[in-house]
Amino acid sequence: MNRSKAGLKKQLDECLEILSFNLDNVNNNKSLNKVLAGQLRILLCDTKFNVENSLINKVIPNPSLDCVNNNFISYKNKRLIEYIPPESLFKKNESQLPLETWLSQKVIKSNISYGTLDCKCPHCDIVVGTMKDAKCLVTMICQNCGASFNVNMGDIVNAYEGKIENVKRTTITIRDIIKNYANKNGGTHVDSVLDNKGFLIAELGDKYIQAISKYIVEYFSKIKIS
Repeated sequence: MNRSKAGLKKQLDECLEILSFNLDNVNNNKSLNKVLAGQLRILLCDTKFNVENSLINKVIPNPSLDCVNNNFISYKNKRLIEYIPPESLFKKNESQLPLETWLSQKVIKSNISYGTLDCKCPHCDIVVGTMKDAKCLVTMICQNCGASFNVNMGDIVNAYEGKIENVKRTTITIRDIIKNYANKNGGTHVDSVLDNKGFLIAELGDKYIQAISKYIVEYFSKIKIS
């Protein structure tokens, strides 16, 4: 049994209502970013058995959305991470892109290779570079004293200052932010191990989730769906 057009429109209205409500309250409760990410995935980049299953494609034939502005700046004035500021993410009322291309637009670029990260152990003051897990980017273990300690974005930027030669670049798209945040950071699942993209999105993704949510609510407010 298939949903009617009215049934799909009702699902869209409820999705937009959830986005609007949580946008109004997210500044007082950051955990609501997880709710926003889950709804964005359903609306824009959901799949079912590896087949496209997004709600937007069910209610709008061939949707087109505004391009990002491509004005990258350096994170904390370093060259390690470049990003488009979330508050000015989209170029509104200019050129538009089909959904698949829109989702593939790059918004964060990183020159950090986490496998060679060197951070100072706060317990014995020794510089260490061994991950507790090959893919874990949150906890490191000191080979000198055996203590475990957390690594955050500030630690990474400090550890890599002046050491970014010959490092493979990681790029993060709109799709990466939505799906990674929803699938790994608590939107619908929580992963105990984060890869490179997952760590950057966990650190920087909140404002992007909010910016995309705000844009989508405004986008649908201007579109008449029969």
